[in-house]
This record gives sequence, structure tokens and C-alpha cells, in this order.
Amino acid sequence: MRLEISALADGWADFRLGPGADLMEARGSCLNDAIGELAVAGVRLRRGGPEARCAIVEEPGALVLVLRRDRDGGEQVQVSAFAVASFSDRSVMFAERSKRVLQGQCSVAELTKTIVSALRRVRDTYGSEEYRKRWRWPFPDTEFDSLSAL
Repeated sequence: MRLEISALADGWADFRLGPGADLMEARGSCLNDAIGELAVAGVRLRRGGPEARCAIVEEPGALVLVLRRDRDGGEQVQVSAFAVASFSDRSVMFAERSKRVLQGQCSVAELTKTIVSALRRVRDTYGSEEYRKRWRWPFPDTEFDSLSAL
């Protein structure tokens, strides 16, 4: 699993993510806290949750990530991304009705490690204060600490 977050400026961030070599790219807006939502999704799965969803808003559409554990509750996660035409809570809930743009799998441990590494790079690059100025949301310290401790 790979996750790169870069070019935080004026409420926008560039994302590259995907399992294996198949990466998708998105330019996310600060209309939602996509970075914080990714961290929350990682915590939810790491703590045993069966599914987590988060969105990268591209205005007016969004890329919705659906992270779902295997049905047996194992450690494998199915990673899917759907391109929705218009961002809303409803579009996140029903993302599977939209076009799938990415599919793959990884382990919960690999997902956690990937999110922690990406967050660490962002924090080390910008620091909490500059991060907030550029992204307009606070750095997800609580989730970062939780994922780092697991």
C-alpha cells in the first residue's frame, strides 16, 4: 500500500494512493478533512472495525475510499475507490453506485503503517501550525498517536 500527501497550499492537497503499483491521484479540497478522515479510517480498522469510509473532495465531485475487512473478520482489507459526481454524506454512503477507479487489498498492519508514514512526512514537512494554515484543519494528532502506538 502506498499513500503520498503533498503540495499542501491554499486549502488543497495532492494525494497518490493505492495498493501495489496501481496508484490513483486526486487533488483534494479542504471542504472536508480528507487527511483527518484517512487517519480516522485507519484507527477504526486497526481497532477491529469491519469497514471505514472517507472522501477526498475534488469539487464538485469526490473520490470515496471504501476500506472493508474480509468477511471472516481477518486482517486483510479490500481497498476500493469510487469517483462520485457530487460530494455529500449520501454520496459517501452509496459510493458503490458510482464508477470504481481503484481496487486492491492489503493487510490492516500495512494500511496502518502506510497512513502513519504519510502523516509523519506531512507533519515533519509542515509542522502543526503551518499545516493548519495550509490545509485549514488541525493535524490529526490524536489519531496519529493512536495509530503509532498500535
